[in-house]
Amino acid sequence: VDAELLATVRSALAERRRVHLVYDGASRDQRTERDVDLMRVVSVDGRWYAEGWCHRAGATRLFRLDRIRDVTVLDVDGTPPPEATTRDLRAGIYQPSPDATTVTLLLGPSARWVAEYYPIVAQARVEVDGTHVGEAVTMAVSRLDWLIRLVAGLGGAATILAPARVRETLVQWTGAAREQHASR
Repeated sequence: VDAELLATVRSALAERRRVHLVYDGASRDQRTERDVDLMRVVSVDGRWYAEGWCHRAGATRLFRLDRIRDVTVLDVDGTPPPEATTRDLRAGIYQPSPDATTVTLLLGPSARWVAEYYPIVAQARVEVDGTHVGEAVTMAVSRLDWLIRLVAGLGGAATILAPARVRETLVQWTGAAREQHASR
């Protein structure tokens, strides 16, 4: 993390100043601008995060500092509203929503990093006729559009095994992308 960015965020927190962030979100793969009343700056698993009340979302959000492209300290009181609460991070940063979908993927050798990078519920070695073909991993996914982009981006190194409806969504998405590409 950029030391100057970290110092700016910590200073804004100490002075109770609202910050304006230009942020590259991972789940939707888009850049957004947000005004945030900071609640804490924390390091978890080797990454720095700022947690605060996001006025755009109307809720508490975590922002990875290495995804912040620009921060401006505003001359506005940055005290979070009473309903703002910090998350319990003892279980990790990613905490699936209560309505998360349980998905099982078959990861080929070049996609094994997925099981190391994202929280998984279960993992099993898959062999066919004694030959290792990959890892079956089960994960709780809050945003299926994120999963579809992840699997599509792995270029065949990952397959959605279950549930069938998610696999069908991937097939429809890639078909539509192929059609759009062909029409150009």
